[in-house]
Amino acid sequence: MAIKRITCPYSQTGLVVYCIVRREVDKFLLDDADGSFRAAPADPYLSMPEDSSIRGRYEVDEDRTVWDDGKYTAVVYKQTGGSSIPAADVVIGAGEFDVSNNGEVTLGPVAIDVTFIKSIEGGRWRIVGNQMIFFGEDNVTEIARFNLLDGSGFPTQESPLERVRV
Repeated sequence: MAIKRITCPYSQTGLVVYCIVRREVDKFLLDDADGSFRAAPADPYLSMPEDSSIRGRYEVDEDRTVWDDGKYTAVVYKQTGGSSIPAADVVIGAGEFDVSNNGEVTLGPVAIDVTFIKSIEGGRWRIVGNQMIFFGEDNVTEIARFNLLDGSGFPTQESPLERVRV
């Protein structure tokens, strides 16, 4: 059988990480107990150990059963307590991928760092000169800085049409 590999690079090491895989056509979840897809799996939490050579890379290979052609979604969680509880754990990545002939053929943006997005959305934004600065929830810690550009690619603080991370 063909291996479907789910990876999630993350900025922290030594974590307990797991994912939930959903087959989009019927919204069935992968059951870690036997590798099949079910509406109500006994164990939908697929453990993702950290790579021993590449610190911060969490991954799992799945090839126990043949997967139907179609779109699949994986959501990756950082376990915060003693057991996997998606409602309480932190999402550290997500992505879509297509399966054809039991093999992964395309991969969407896996490992979107939701923590980064929450930090930018939760704090103050400030335009200084031709830069936009994003602060964390404390409104003091700088999270990211972007140059603001006009339609011709020149620095501007009035009517910017593009931002480029510094």
